[in-house]
Amino acid sequence: MGPQREFFARLVKDTRVRRGWAIEDVQKRGGPGRDLVMDAEHARLPDELKPSTWQKFDAGFGWPEGSAVAAYYEGRRPRVDDAPVRELQSGAGRVPMDIARVVELWRAHEGLHASTPATMSEAVKTLDAAVSAIIRPVIIDVLERNRGGNNPLMDFGFAAILATPVPDDDPDALERKYARYLMGYTDGLTEDLRCQFEQRYQLRTRGEP
Repeated sequence: MGPQREFFARLVKDTRVRRGWAIEDVQKRGGPGRDLVMDAEHARLPDELKPSTWQKFDAGFGWPEGSAVAAYYEGRRPRVDDAPVRELQSGAGRVPMDIARVVELWRAHEGLHASTPATMSEAVKTLDAAVSAIIRPVIIDVLERNRGGNNPLMDFGFAAILATPVPDDDPDALERKYARYLMGYTDGLTEDLRCQFEQRYQLRTRGEP
């Protein structure tokens, strides 16, 4: 896997903004120079950096040693040093499912089998969308149950998948943005949408064990 520049750019900026730090604050913590932080946030880092430079990123952003390299080359989010590793909470045995979603999946499956070489690409896109609509409620349930936990399985399973920003014209944009929010990706969200997502999360988890 090559450099994950866009992922690393979002990670660096999100971490800094979420903590209320200026670039100078990162430097005071032993981080890299201003120009290098700016290059990182604009996805302009080169393919290779010195080990000492990666160590500065770890120090400046308060990440465990080796986190910057893993994030840049493998798309892995750093674990928080002072957060204990928490056991992964599996999802619910049952997740409510709209029958319309099931019908859409069935129709997409039938459409794929009935497609011709000329229509195959569109049929695959339709099936992908139908499958995603079925899977997403399950994924969101798992994300809600494990939000804020320090669990390597969550990072490995969801971080890179959810790293890509969601276009506003995506028919499932709101659900996809909520899933990203639960994973800690807040780039591109308005304050109103953040409040909406947080209220949704609090209502969903109220009374959960």
